Amino acid sequence: MAIEWITVIEGGIPILGGLYATALGYGFVHTSRAMPNPQTQNAGRLFRWLGPLVVLFGIFTAWQTHAHLDHPPAEQLAQEIRRRMTFPVKVDAITQATGVEGKGDTLIYEYSIAASLQQLGGRERVQQELEEQERKSVCTAPDSLKLLRRGYTLARHYTFRAPADDLLVTVSVNSCG
Repeated sequence: MAIEWITVIEGGIPILGGLYATALGYGFVHTSRAMPNPQTQNAGRLFRWLGPLVVLFGIFTAWQTHAHLDHPPAEQLAQEIRRRMTFPVKVDAITQATGVEGKGDTLIYEYSIAASLQQLGGRERVQQELEEQERKSVCTAPDSLKLLRRGYTLARHYTFRAPADDLLVTVSVNSCG
């Protein structure tokens, strides 16, 4: 397992600061050998409860950083895909990949098909064929399986030549059996 240095740094700094403040508050660490003045004593009492709060803040920050690194929002993944690819991409004679979006934990690939649903055999038939094709392609691709196992849902939104015709095909980790 690799060390997440960003998590260590972002969580570690407040944790260490909080531990130091707590140690100052309880007198385990002294700033000088002289007898503390009333202002230093007041600061020590403040550090007794403020130090543990800073430690808790550090733990929360580390947890948030780790969660974001391990499971970035789908919007961020979509942005990275758009940065690496130039859309539209021709898939076959009548299909083009036109873009990718992210919403919550769902990554949605956009496709345009240069035929109507009626020309392809009707809505039910096309929906069934696309769902079967989607399951086969997603459930056998290592990168797609990795995304599914991390809690993402993959979807393909198809628009057809007739402006009102569109289909959404979704695959989750449960779809792959």
